[in-house]
Amino acid sequence: MADGFAALSKLIANLETLGLEASDEVSEKAAENIAKVLDTQYQEGRAPDGSGWAPKADGTQSHLQKSGDMRRNTAVRGVKGVAGVSVSIPKPAGFHQDGTVNMDARPLV
Repeated sequence: MADGFAALSKLIANLETLGLEASDEVSEKAAENIAKVLDTQYQEGRAPDGSGWAPKADGTQSHLQKSGDMRRNTAVRGVKGVAGVSVSIPKPAGFHQDGTVNMDARPLV
């Protein structure tokens, strides 16, 4: 009977390892796709729901790329060991995401 429990323990350990590897792979693929979506949003000036971002104060279309820093420093990565993705968009993204008293929102996420 002890051999049966040892085999079951080994099977459980193998399944746990497989589960972690699979979640890492899913996270990496999701991160790649989310990065592509964000890049498309910057290119097209669109929110996640597909609507266009509010125009700039001068009436021209916004692509949130005045200096290019925000787009260049946007980072998306899969989180190892966790089924998840980390998205980091630097300042002034928060102002664009929610808008301000003086500026309409231009959401990225």
